[in-house]
Amino acid sequence: MCWWETPAWARGGRAAGASEGTPVYALGMGHDQAESIIDAVETAGVRVIALDATATASARAASLAAASTGGVTNALVMVEIGWSMIGIAAFADGVPVYERLLEDAGVGAVAQRLVNELKVSPEVAEHVIDRVGLSSGPLTPDAGVADDRRREPELLAEARAIISTQFQSVLEDVRASVAYASRRFGTDRHEPGSIDSFGPVFIGGGCAIPGVAKSLQQFFGASARVLSAGECMTCTSAAAAAASDPSFVCALGLALHDGSHPGDLG
Repeated sequence: MCWWETPAWARGGRAAGASEGTPVYALGMGHDQAESIIDAVETAGVRVIALDATATASARAASLAAASTGGVTNALVMVEIGWSMIGIAAFADGVPVYERLLEDAGVGAVAQRLVNELKVSPEVAEHVIDRVGLSSGPLTPDAGVADDRRREPELLAEARAIISTQFQSVLEDVRASVAYASRRFGTDRHEPGSIDSFGPVFIGGGCAIPGVAKSLQQFFGASARVLSAGECMTCTSAAAAAASDPSFVCALGLALHDGSHPGDLG
């Protein structure tokens, strides 16, 4: 396990009446869980140097992106849109101060809703999400799902409506969490260094869905952006596909771990 003390400047938003003391963020994993993960990896011939959490690993990579562009790195709100869940995490001076996981709110929930309401196969649902998403473009021909598309000529319009409805409802929940982190740990909204003076950074495979990046900016404002691995560090031309993928940010952060305290993002 490990724990971090919340930086003094991020304690100004503490709720009135809160008990005295130093607020901390703690992270831990049981021995049985940890050993099962380590054993599985080491069996494949890989040496384990550390166990890290998704949020802290991703923030390690994201902090490099901010530093490379001369941006402010002392406050970060990061949202990962994954398959099984959506994670919202806030960091102050590289220290995690807030995290919330929205289970059953990721891309998988959208796919399952398409399967249930449109009566299509899981493969077709995933194909529509990956190729069409929230955009208005035509679906690229694919032999694996051609029969289903001929059977359901109105599939795309209905699917877009379902994806959009599901996506908007989740974003309302995400916005509530981002606002809470800002009030709880931020200072004055216009003061430099305040968590809520920066738009959230989005990562994860769900951000690669067509139309999602544009929708995020429309919903959260121009300061919100999707972060790819290639923005965190220079990548070779052979890694161009991975560099443009926002789902590789966490993997990059894990690769950057040097074995020191997992909360040290510097």
